[in-house]
Amino acid sequence: MAHGAQSPGGGFQGGVVLGTAVHLLYLAGDYPALQRLRPIPAFEFTEALAAGIFVALGLAAAGRVPELNAAVGAEVGCALVLLLGKFFEQALLVREPPETS
Repeated sequence: MAHGAQSPGGGFQGGVVLGTAVHLLYLAGDYPALQRLRPIPAFEFTEALAAGIFVALGLAAAGRVPELNAAVGAEVGCALVLLLGKFFEQALLVREPPETS
């Protein structure tokens, strides 16, 4: 995300890296710690704010590539955290049916 001054792009990839970094805690094996690390309402607010900033920059500030990359990175990172959070909630709610004899 930080190299937008040299070339366009990088915001999406940087956002995916940031969102994935949050979920490394889950891969380490502690889902309750992941829940404490990612308060869903805060990520929803930040994602909406970043999307709004991206639109405002896109309309008002042509040539602000680093700022646009930062806004895209924040939006994509938060969206990835929210998406994976919903997947985890659904996966944890799925129960195997009892065995029938």
